[in-house]
Parts: sequence; C-alpha cells; structure tokens
Amino acid sequence: MRQLFVSTITLCLIAQTNLLACPSESGHKFFPENNLYFPANAKEIPKFSKVAFAETLKKIETLFAEDVKREGATLKIYADWEAPQVNAYASRTIVNEYSVHIMGGLARHPLMTLDAIALITCHEIGHHLGGFPRIFDSEWGAAEGQADYWASNKCLKKLFRNDNNLLLNKKVIVDNEVKTQCSNLYLDDQDIQLCIRNSLTGGVLSLVLNSLRPDALPLNYATPDMNITATTDDGHPDAQCRLDTYFAGALCGLDFRNPVGGKFNDVETGVCTSRQGHTYKTTRPLCWFNPKDYVKAY
Repeated sequence: MRQLFVSTITLCLIAQTNLLACPSESGHKFFPENNLYFPANAKEIPKFSKVAFAETLKKIETLFAEDVKREGATLKIYADWEAPQVNAYASRTIVNEYSVHIMGGLARHPLMTLDAIALITCHEIGHHLGGFPRIFDSEWGAAEGQADYWASNKCLKKLFRNDNNLLLNKKVIVDNEVKTQCSNLYLDDQDIQLCIRNSLTGGVLSLVLNSLRPDALPLNYATPDMNITATTDDGHPDAQCRLDTYFAGALCGLDFRNPVGGKFNDVETGVCTSRQGHTYKTTRPLCWFNPKDYVKAY
C-alpha cells in the first residue's frame, strides 16, 4: 500500500543505520551521496517483495525497450536486490546498452513504496531519454531536474495509464491541492485519477529524499519552492523543488507519447513551457530550470 498523505507532507522518519558510503559507479545517480545502508538481512521489512520489485522493473524495461531500440541501443534494468545502498544510477558503460541499476536498499527504506520505486526507475531512464537540458559535463545524461520531469510527464503516465487508478486512489488520503489541480487541468476522470496517483507518487519519493537531510523542512504541494535559479542547475535540487517538478510533470497535459526534443538544447519540444502558453503549474520549476539559458537555441 502506498504512503498515506495529509495536506502538509511532513518528514516522519530519519533512518538510523550502520554507515556505509555508496560505491563509486560510472553513471548518474538518483540520490546525492548518502550513508544509508539497508542490507538484505536488515530488520526493516519492505512493503513489497523481491518478486514484486523485479516484476515492476521488468515491466518498465519492456515498456521502454522500443524507445531505446530506436536510438540503436538496448535497455537493461538491473534489479540489484542484494545491494544495500539507498540509491540508483544510469550508465552507458556497456556498448549499445542503456543501463539502469536499482539497488535493493531503496526497497528496504521505511518510506519506500513500489510506485516510488517505479518513479526512481523512470528518473534513471529519463537520464537516457529525457532530452535537454543535460548534465553539463555529460555527453548523454539529462539533468537531474529534467530526468525528474520526464519521469512524471512521460514515464509514469505510460506505466499507470491502464491501471484502475480510481480504486488505488481510494486506498489513500488524497492531498487537497493534488485533487484540485488535477481536476482543474484534466477533464476526463481517468486522466484525473492518473494525475492524482502520479502526483502522490512524487510526494512519497520526495519524503524519501527529505529523509536524507537532518535539517529537512516539511514539504507541501501548495507551497512550491519560490527560489529562482540564476542559471539552470544540472545537479540534485532540494526535495521541495523536486516535488514541484514531479507535480508539474503530472499536471502537464501534453500526450505522453510525444517525445521530447532530440536536437541540441531543444528544451521545448514535447514538454509544457510558458512560451507555448502553458500555465506555470505545468512547466519545469524555476528553482532549478532557467529557460533564458536556452533562448539562443531558437
């Protein structure tokens, strides 16, 4: 069952564990470096099984295999259940393979849900397929915020669209802001329910992100991060900024089948932008994205 929500998402747990730094991998990681460590034999019991974990990752791999094939590569998602670290990463260290590694320590985090695992996986695929802006020193990886936006704007919509989202949403407390905004921006009830589930999944994952910081502030859908970045930040935004990004991607009503731009620095194709007349609630938040950096690309 997914994490229950109230209007203000509060940090409810900071995990206390033995310390073990994440190993150094060649790739783009979901979390900033952290010392959380949940081994397979830990006392923490995940909300889902190893089998469910693997099946979810395999389903996502199958859904996006053709998208990756069109780029001349193969998508491979590794379900690293035994790995104790709380992290995930994307890499291209194998020729013609777009790799994603999801570590089992994530599944054993006390706040984690299977939907949130799916969103993390979508984020890592987003480094491969999410377009621009990219990480500045990377030849292929979408920036962290862009991978977040692609994950909720494209990937989760494709993954969740055929589920009974109304029934699933009845099992949780739906945040009022989520219900209001999804109802305002979508007309069809199925789209509304998909938007709600998508948005709540972003909230769960933002809670997990917040748990990595001892000085974390409460998160809230209705009070977005009002910071405006001077230049696009390609690194890991704060948890509220990432929640805002997930929420915006869920609210953006463009067809998820429309691919993002593939041309260099094309930051407008396939996404909601203010220049195209979309409401700011659906566009990438200014707490990490500055569209003025890319005006010359047009």
